[in-house]
Amino acid sequence: MGAFVQNNLGLVIVGAIMLVATLVLTAIGLLMRNAGLSLRPVVFIGVFFGIICVPQLLGHAALALWPKAKPALDETAIAGVGGFDRPELIFGPDVERARLQDARPIFLAALGGAEVAQLLIRYSGETIVAARFGDEEAARVGGAALWTMFAPRGTSGDGTTTFGTRTPIGDKIALQRVGRAVFMWTGPDRASIEQRMQAAHVLTTPADVRPNWMTAFDSWRVAGAAVALLVILASLWFLKGAAWASRVEATAHATAPLSAAELDMRIGALASSSVPLTRLSDGRWELLIEYKARLEAGAYRYVLELDEPNHRVKVLEYLSSRRSRAGEYSWKLQMGITFFHKDSAVDLQQGTGPLQRAVTEAGWTWQPMLFDAPRALAWLVS
Repeated sequence: MGAFVQNNLGLVIVGAIMLVATLVLTAIGLLMRNAGLSLRPVVFIGVFFGIICVPQLLGHAALALWPKAKPALDETAIAGVGGFDRPELIFGPDVERARLQDARPIFLAALGGAEVAQLLIRYSGETIVAARFGDEEAARVGGAALWTMFAPRGTSGDGTTTFGTRTPIGDKIALQRVGRAVFMWTGPDRASIEQRMQAAHVLTTPADVRPNWMTAFDSWRVAGAAVALLVILASLWFLKGAAWASRVEATAHATAPLSAAELDMRIGALASSSVPLTRLSDGRWELLIEYKARLEAGAYRYVLELDEPNHRVKVLEYLSSRRSRAGEYSWKLQMGITFFHKDSAVDLQQGTGPLQRAVTEAGWTWQPMLFDAPRALAWLVS
């Protein structure tokens, strides 16, 4: 189990996130259902979350089933007793065997337990250390101790090979651990080290058994196109799905919808202390719901506009807060839509509920919007 988690950490994390999200959405759905509210918002959030997480879950699952072939250690290249039988495969074809030294007494704390360890110091000052241990755990401990001895800074790497800068010398250092072998290089720059690493022939690459559709994602163009497609899909659902989730359809189907003037009168008749309405102009109303929190006061502001051609009431939601009751509100259009909010400070349904019922019973649609889009983009938010 531990090995599975270590080798498939991404799959475990995404799966855990989705499990927790499912439980949270289920709990929220039960609360909303008990309150008599539509479950559309829960569906909206679930689908949006799924667009983001399901592809990642499938991708990590595919990697678990068909892992990318990783280079493996060529045991024949590190064979030998007292020294490596074929040092040219490790130190490069230009290696001078006479210059090879036993590295164990030099780096005793790190390589004292190695089966074989050799050091090559080139005339240029570049060095190469290679060591073979009895097992991978011993190699991990020895490699970590060797790296610590040089105390490099500015480290970076991919989990197999780590690069750094030696202090105070300033040259570059790299350490690679593959299986039960550890290799270390020093040089004036990273390019020279990478050149030495390429000259070594200690790794074998197993055949890639992944299906063709998986290998296609090795191309940055394919991977980038897939990410772009998911971003577009998530953005479209966020805009269209939010409008769908917050929409309250008309309930009066037997008769024709009321005219804008008749609905305007119905809305005006609802003005009271519990439904604090203010007329802004013909067909436009403001609903202001104030609340008091522990350290500040705030308010929700809804601007209603009657759209007679489409028999809908467009609703824009603003939010503001102030430190003192005498202060002015600074309104900010919400970047989202509040589907449901009820606590000790404020109950939005108490103010918006009567308005929604008046609108839908008049044969109109109650349509909250993320923003008042121009005509060309109106389809996105409604």
